[in-house]
Formats: sequence, structure tokens, C-alpha cells
Amino acid sequence: MLKKLEFYRKDSQLYIRLDSDFNYPSIKKIEELISIEDVESITIDCSYSKVADTEAVKFVYFALKTGVNITVVNPPDVFAKIIKVLGLEEILNSINIVKGGKV
Repeated sequence: MLKKLEFYRKDSQLYIRLDSDFNYPSIKKIEELISIEDVESITIDCSYSKVADTEAVKFVYFALKTGVNITVVNPPDVFAKIIKVLGLEEILNSINIVKGGKV
């Protein structure tokens, strides 16, 4: 269940803080709020997320493919594991992952 999603936009940069998991309901809410073509950079703070799922990986993958820079702050450990299981290790090199930080 999606508890809360806070975001703000500055020019072509979008900052999102999830107060829930980095999963399907969160991604659907993000997709309702923005058009990926309108941003150059997205920062997603997952500090309060305990779980990520394949929908989160899919969102990041397609955002990267459209040329959007992605930063994920404190992603759940399973996020990188899902990427590896799906054989998408090359996107790990394209994502800025920040551990221990806050947006």
C-alpha cells in the first residue's frame, strides 16, 4: 500500500521521496504525476523503503533508455539483486546509487 510520496521539481530535475516501498503502487503514482520525457534527472529517495520489485527496475530501465539520469538514494538491497537476476547489470553502472544519504 502506498503511504505517501513527496516530490518537487526544479527545472528539469525531479526529486521524489517515498515513504513506502519502491514497488508497483509507487511507480504507478510516479507515472501519474510525471511524463518521463519532461525531465532530465530523477532522484528517488528510498530511505523508508524496505522492498523493491521488478516494476521499480522496469521504471529505472526505461527512464535510462530515454536519456534520463537516475539517482537512487538508499535503495533496498533487493533492488540490486533483482537487476542481477534479470541480467541487467549494465544498468547498475548507469544508476547513481547513494547509500546513507538523504535528499
